[in-house]
Amino acid sequence: MVADGRGRVDWQYTGDGRRILHVLVCRSTPAGYLQRLRDLEVGYFVVGDERVDLREGLRSLGESGIKRVVADSGGTLNASLLRQGLVQYIDVVTLPGLVGGAGAPTMFDGPELTAARHRCGWSSSTSPPTATPSAPATGSAVEPQVSYSSPSQGA
Repeated sequence: MVADGRGRVDWQYTGDGRRILHVLVCRSTPAGYLQRLRDLEVGYFVVGDERVDLREGLRSLGESGIKRVVADSGGTLNASLLRQGLVQYIDVVTLPGLVGGAGAPTMFDGPELTAARHRCGWSSSTSPPTATPSAPATGSAVEPQVSYSSPSQGA
């Protein structure tokens, strides 16, 4: 699943054929972007007016038969889903790389989160070192995989 209400994803990769890719967009998503998705045969759900409505999007995915969503996403989307109570489980994979500084991305960006309000399952692992160290594509040394469930499935 990709949440992209502004039409900013540059679609160079649309999947490996083993998984179905769906995009959550909103009514204000640029028409040219929606046409590009159609041209690439990437499915999308229009959920929300000015912004993607994540709860409605997961509900739509669930109603279409998708029961599990796994995303390698950034801290903003992760935090939004967690704050809305849509996360069931977090699996953190630590890559061999470091990113630091006051403006460095985090797994859950935005206002402070507290454990008492945001509970879910958790696991972590470390990927093996590579021969040629390189920074992750998103610029974050920790890439969480967050599993979401459709609200109709009891998230």
